[in-house]
Amino acid sequence: ILSGGTSTDDSITIHWNNPSPPYSVSVSYTDSNGCVPLVPTGMNVTVQPFITPVINGVNSLCKGITSIYSVQAGNTNYLWTYPGATLVSGGTTNDSTITLSWGTAGTKTITVNYTGPGGCTSNPPTSKSIVIRPDPIPAFTGPDTSCNSSTHIYTTDPGMTGYNWSISAGGTINSGQGSNSVSVTWTSLGSQFVDVNYIDLNGCPTNNPPPYNVTVIPLPTPSVF
Repeated sequence: ILSGGTSTDDSITIHWNNPSPPYSVSVSYTDSNGCVPLVPTGMNVTVQPFITPVINGVNSLCKGITSIYSVQAGNTNYLWTYPGATLVSGGTTNDSTITLSWGTAGTKTITVNYTGPGGCTSNPPTSKSIVIRPDPIPAFTGPDTSCNSSTHIYTTDPGMTGYNWSISAGGTINSGQGSNSVSVTWTSLGSQFVDVNYIDLNGCPTNNPPPYNVTVIPLPTPSVF
């Protein structure tokens, strides 16, 4: 009993703690003529159970990748919140699923609430934390200055998959495409670059990573005196 329900109250406020079919409420009183009912008046109260939303979906994913999240179907008035995310599909008041993507890395949160068949709504809403992993940035080893027509080895992070090397027009990849190390011969002077894309151990692809800049200098010309 939250309030009322005393011998002077014509109303009562009750909080039902557990679902059980049914509870009951009854009342008796003395009327203005001093009469009391032979039997108190009662009513049965059915307390509906509420199924708390359970959010299904991955706990981490790569930045920019879409993912589907879902809760129990068959309810109404779904209310989704997803700060910082881009809504791809779903997520309306009629949807038990939602497809999202995040453009920034970090720990994000989605929440959902709904109205169950008994007209009950959870309080507070259910939440789920998702870790958004950043794009990997390849590291490079190899000379950043090269003599013209020289050949060098350039290496990036080991243990990844899908290595795809590219270089500027002033060089040639001799070998190593598909691995974490390539042999490059520089054939043009000036500013050149080496670049690589791969998929890291979390399944995240590089996304326009910065290139490794190389300056190609001319060969010396000996003078004979």
